[in-house]
Amino acid sequence: LSGRLRLLSEAKVAPGAAEELESSTMPSPRPSFRNRDKTRSGEASMRRRVISGNDATEENIEKVINASSSSRRLIVNEGGRNHIKLELAELSHRVLPSILAEEKTPMVVVPYAAWLECGKFPRSSDKVTRPAIKAEVAEDDTADDFVIFVSHRWWDPENGKPDDSINSKYMIVSKAICQVIQKYELDESEVVIWCDYACIEQDDAAKQALGIASLISYAARSDLIITPVQTEPTAMESFAKASHPTDLHNYGERAWCRLETYMFMCVGEILMRPIYYYGYGRSPVRTVRTVWTLFMKKEIPGDWTLKRLSSEISAIDAIEKYIESNEKKSPGGNTNNTNTNTSNNTITTAEDVQRMNSTGDAVNSEPLRLRTAQSFNSLVRSMSALTSGSAISGSSKTKKATAGGALFAESQMPSSGKLTVESDRQVIKEIEDKVMQTYVHFAVLAQCTLVNLLDEHAGRNPKDKLHFTLHGKQFSGNDVPTLKDQLGALEHIEQRIAVLDLSRNLLDSEGCTKLFKHVVARLPILTELDLSENPLMGPAAMRTLCMYLGSSVIEVLHLKACGMNNDAIRHLQRFKFPKEFKRLDLSRNLIQDGGVKGIISMLKHHQKKYNRFIAIEIIDNKFVSPLGYAKYKEACMDLQLSLT
Repeated sequence: LSGRLRLLSEAKVAPGAAEELESSTMPSPRPSFRNRDKTRSGEASMRRRVISGNDATEENIEKVINASSSSRRLIVNEGGRNHIKLELAELSHRVLPSILAEEKTPMVVVPYAAWLECGKFPRSSDKVTRPAIKAEVAEDDTADDFVIFVSHRWWDPENGKPDDSINSKYMIVSKAICQVIQKYELDESEVVIWCDYACIEQDDAAKQALGIASLISYAARSDLIITPVQTEPTAMESFAKASHPTDLHNYGERAWCRLETYMFMCVGEILMRPIYYYGYGRSPVRTVRTVWTLFMKKEIPGDWTLKRLSSEISAIDAIEKYIESNEKKSPGGNTNNTNTNTSNNTITTAEDVQRMNSTGDAVNSEPLRLRTAQSFNSLVRSMSALTSGSAISGSSKTKKATAGGALFAESQMPSSGKLTVESDRQVIKEIEDKVMQTYVHFAVLAQCTLVNLLDEHAGRNPKDKLHFTLHGKQFSGNDVPTLKDQLGALEHIEQRIAVLDLSRNLLDSEGCTKLFKHVVARLPILTELDLSENPLMGPAAMRTLCMYLGSSVIEVLHLKACGMNNDAIRHLQRFKFPKEFKRLDLSRNLIQDGGVKGIISMLKHHQKKYNRFIAIEIIDNKFVSPLGYAKYKEACMDLQLSLT
């Protein structure tokens, strides 16, 4: 997979490449919700044959890669919005065959009518499945299956049963499917269900292994995922608070459940489609008092709820809405305007994008105009916010982010989840590695493409400073060469990156060494580096950072929740900060009172030498005592007062 993806950056533009892509035999990179999405395609298409097996042959993959348009191609025309969407969609389209090539056995599904007739969770031996029907190009796709993927933890694993004795999970899933059909106005004859108990062989171990190995491609062919929630109090409480599938009790901690969530969200992001992930369960019981029951509590059962646990919009949707907004705010504006007063057209969070998505304003017909570098950078930051998700643990505090795409901390990866059969962990790890390799390579390519295209339409002002983010993309040291090569092909971008955000990733000490040698050293104006929430870094990474920081122009360094302890502070004390260094974030680490004393000593030495104060944040270090915090606060106040 990585070899195929590396070829993408080398693909040259051929005349008519876009047309060849359109007429190639690849599945559409986005699911169609019938009437809901049919008007969004705009592509001429044809009715194709049904896919019930694997058509992503090596020959087809190489043909598509060689014919595909390069993301380095620069086309400046009117329809800038469509150009950006098409470039990113084509990039996604080129990766898809590699995902579908993982299908070792054809995908089978349970038709909705057969599901209802069963009256319980069907088993593979019940023979109620048929091959999945998926067209490859979407225009008139009414014959396509609408695939609902049921992701669940077995409720009676001791007896090898997915459900309890009264089939309560089956009834919950059936109610959820009914609500989905109503919500999206689906044709019941096109609705099919994929669930492991029915669609993966349960009696033949060899066939079962092939089905498990094909899960990645099954996720790519699915339109929507449902997770049923148990009706016991803890599960209902977690469901009420959940913003991401991994927040669900008796589900999010399980390795197989994490794997299904992980695959669906990563593949959905690669295909740049909205991730339709729903939990279905009951809200907690409410206790009330009324004038008739002053001395008694009345319990009111909670309502059944279909709750979305993923972002409402895709990356491409966010880009389109953002650009529409800028067109309306600055019709005919100067693309080279460098005015920094952009508070009215800056998007900083995913919520801003979603609010814009719900306005329903008319689209301005003016060519694309991005008013400032700051507004351009705010969109790049907002793209990472779309992939924010579950709670990230690792300290005494837990940070919540907006529900969205494939954001998984190291402790939340599928291979670190709980298992009933420990020998399954290796199988899960192999699938996880395959998904991760494709996902991270695509994330790097997509981010480089996005930054390049938006900068192009912003006028390529050489004075503009850029913000580049791979926040929460499972980026590790193994991916540094890909990032180096992609940025190296965009020298005009590389020379203007002032902020690099690699937070919430999988970098370790060795990865940091590679990062500084091959990427940071090539960014001449990089002044801010965010490595927060890379828990594999630890004290050894601090030693690496100290070796390279002195030769960089970095002024702000974020190391929040990176496993830094007193040993890391000792490495830091031996390092002499450059004169221009301004801020270091060491919050949510493992520093103790002895480390705080070392930080105070370091601050005093720097101020004595340069007459400058460095702001070092140490909040939420759970091993620092209240006295340690008090002494640090007092020392900082004294140092700041001495400057005045």
